[in-house]
Amino acid sequence: MKKQPNIRPLSVCLSALFLCLSVTTLWAIDPATFVRITSEKKCIQCKLKKINLARLDLSGGDFHQTDLSGANFEGSNLQGVDFSGAILAKAKLSGANLKGANLVGANVSGSDLEEADLSGALLDQVNFTKANLKRANLGEAKGKQVQFQGADLSATKAERATLIDADFRGAILLWTRFDLADLSGGRFEASTLEEVQFPGAQLKGARFHDAHLIAPGLHRARLTGTFWTNGKLCKKGSIGFCQK
Repeated sequence: MKKQPNIRPLSVCLSALFLCLSVTTLWAIDPATFVRITSEKKCIQCKLKKINLARLDLSGGDFHQTDLSGANFEGSNLQGVDFSGAILAKAKLSGANLKGANLVGANVSGSDLEEADLSGALLDQVNFTKANLKRANLGEAKGKQVQFQGADLSATKAERATLIDADFRGAILLWTRFDLADLSGGRFEASTLEEVQFPGAQLKGARFHDAHLIAPGLHRARLTGTFWTNGKLCKKGSIGFCQK
């Protein structure tokens, strides 16, 4: 009888190789730095591109001005973390807890923040261009000149958020909620807004020229000084609808 080849050594070798590659990816930085990051929750002005920090508790950490391009923070606890000035472009942040995080001046363009919790976060001059913010929570977040150009904010909740002079041009806003939010000076030109809810929101100076505005919820929304879809300025006393 012909002897069957023994494939077990081959499978063991392949498993070992896969483990080796995984470890190599994990230790893209030296092990001591990785241990310090996870224990001290701190690495300022570091270069940590594509580091895997998924599902870790890094709450209260300090990563300001750190390059975290392509980093994986999926499901991590990042509550109160200082990411000011950090580069988080194309990072994986889906399901992450970013409550009260400091993202002032951070570049988060092209990142995946689906279902992330950014409630109470500091967002001054944050770049969310082309980011995925589907079903994210921006409740009570505060920021000036936040960039959301081309971002997807479908089903995002931003109740009581303060987003002064935010740029939503070309963004997708489907079933997004801005209850009691301050969106003064917001730019919504050429964006898609379908069944977006603005009850009680402040929209003074906001621009909706050429926006695809379908069935918005404007109950008690303050529209005095708002530039409507046809470019006309809403008159003083416009509450709930634009008086032209």
